[in-house]
Amino acid sequence: MKEQKQKEDDKKVLTDHFIGTLPPLLNKYIADADKLLNLLQLPLHFNYEVYTTTRRERDLDAYLNALSDIVQRHTTADVCGN
Repeated sequence: MKEQKQKEDDKKVLTDHFIGTLPPLLNKYIADADKLLNLLQLPLHFNYEVYTTTRRERDLDAYLNALSDIVQRHTTADVCGN
């Protein structure tokens, strides 16, 4: 039980840290598929409730827009398939 609580706390800290910085990073490295692959691993560990509980819907919109741009630009399975 304590381990699960720690895991959830870690997800929240990770999300809090990257909530505003991930979209600009995705946009900055949109041309570099290798870096995108690494950056796109981060959201797998996010607690998405943080976006609404901390009233950061604009950051969520920026993140979703960045994902949309990535999908439109990279049609290869290397980026979009993972």
